[in-house]
Amino acid sequence: MNRVLLAFSCCLLMVGIALGNTYPEVSNVVAVQRAHTALIDVTFDIADADGDAIYVSLWFSTDGGASWDQECVTVSGDVGAGVVPTTGLTVTWDAGVDFPDYINTEFSIRVYADDGSGDVPAGFVLIPPAYVAMPATFTMGSTVDSSEQLHQVTLTGRFNMAST
Repeated sequence: MNRVLLAFSCCLLMVGIALGNTYPEVSNVVAVQRAHTALIDVTFDIADADGDAIYVSLWFSTDGGASWDQECVTVSGDVGAGVVPTTGLTVTWDAGVDFPDYINTEFSIRVYADDGSGDVPAGFVLIPPAYVAMPATFTMGSTVDSSEQLHQVTLTGRFNMAST
């Protein structure tokens, strides 16, 4: 009986650890421009198994989502630190302030959510998916140093990179 309780306790501990380190999931993103304005209303849902407060930011792509290198700065609503994961979150972005004189009927918006669950080791920085079009595949290794064989690497989410 004690072994069964010990095994059950270990399972509960592992589930608790797994849930305590889950990434938030963004879904149902809809962006709509208000008629005759440069205001973009964005609605979305965020789920996070461990219920952490979320840091939310919006990113803008002018190339159909091939890159996400422009952060939407003039925003209001459920954005910034302390957003509680739920459904029906809203953000308004004033694209006219961030990108004056930019006219394009094709744009993409990405909602980035971070709950800090990915611990960043000392000497590293977190690279969120908003900075890299995911998935991204590249060749890693060296043609000069035989101890570093060339191999394909595919990034599918955020990752840590040495800061130097």
